[in-house]
Amino acid sequence: MTPVSNTPRSNDLAARVTLGTCSITVPFSSSDRSLTVSWLAKEFVARYRRQYLEIPQISSLSLQTSSTRGLPLEQDRLLSELGHFVTDGDTVIHFQTSIYGMTPLSPSERYSTLCDRVDVEPISLVQNSLTSMGPLTHDQTFSLSLPSCGLDRINVEPIFLAIEDRIQSMEVLDISLNPFLGNAISGFIQNKWEKLLTLDFSATGLTLTGLRHISKSLISGEMPRLRHLDVGFNPLGREPEGCARIVSDIYPYVQLRRISFSRCLLSSSFLPALLSALCGLSPRHDELYPLNLNLSLNLDPCPTALLSGVDSVESLVALGKYFNSIDLRDCQGSKALISTLRENPLDFIQI
Repeated sequence: MTPVSNTPRSNDLAARVTLGTCSITVPFSSSDRSLTVSWLAKEFVARYRRQYLEIPQISSLSLQTSSTRGLPLEQDRLLSELGHFVTDGDTVIHFQTSIYGMTPLSPSERYSTLCDRVDVEPISLVQNSLTSMGPLTHDQTFSLSLPSCGLDRINVEPIFLAIEDRIQSMEVLDISLNPFLGNAISGFIQNKWEKLLTLDFSATGLTLTGLRHISKSLISGEMPRLRHLDVGFNPLGREPEGCARIVSDIYPYVQLRRISFSRCLLSSSFLPALLSALCGLSPRHDELYPLNLNLSLNLDPCPTALLSGVDSVESLVALGKYFNSIDLRDCQGSKALISTLRENPLDFIQI
């Protein structure tokens, strides 16, 4: 992504823009008399987008100095007029942003932001790593991490063919941020991945069909040691009841410790469906698995928001019987319910 406007070549000043705990520096030249506060806001948004994959909606900028706190600035105010606020020897002007929301990038935007920087084919990276790794003993393991490498349905196949004779020694598989993969990767879960602990399929374009394939592999014992499954940032919210059923299906069979559905646009029917499905299980033993469920950032607008389907705190308490923790941070729902949870927090709920 190119900058919103051309930054002057001779940069002797910098504006440090702060948003929460994030701080981004935007260089500029004091000799350019045309730069405005509006230009600075757009440059900040562009840089924030490249770094955090979200678009902040800026409502205002205010100036921060040792003697001035929160001085509001008009959008057409020239940056050259602010030079007198900079102390001798200090080349940074501090700004504080006010925002009214964040817009996450779509999978295709994530792809164009992250994946187009890859200069080497993913298969070359894997083959070079396998060559340098050498043969593995029975006790050795390896991790395959290829996030944001431009993987798709075509170029992923030679990678799994290359590691076919070592796949039983794989401990971590991270292919996140490859949004054009879709469900292709689930077709390679055929051999027994005996040592796999972490499976990260986030932002791969995975749908419910691919998730069902993964769940069948878990239930049949293909990944008996899997502890962490991340399928967040995928379009799974289109079928929330199907997602709930899959969670309840794999719950009794595997030793999962954490499963993430973060920002899958899960709607209000998910939690009631999950509770209903879990209540229908026939317990195989008295001890429940300490599973942590991440449902954060499910921001569907009301009245279809995730927490809108929960009519009382008691419903969440019932879910607490099945999970060690449930992460509901940045989820929307009833103001009364959220206020109650914040005033009387539950040990297993993060909100």
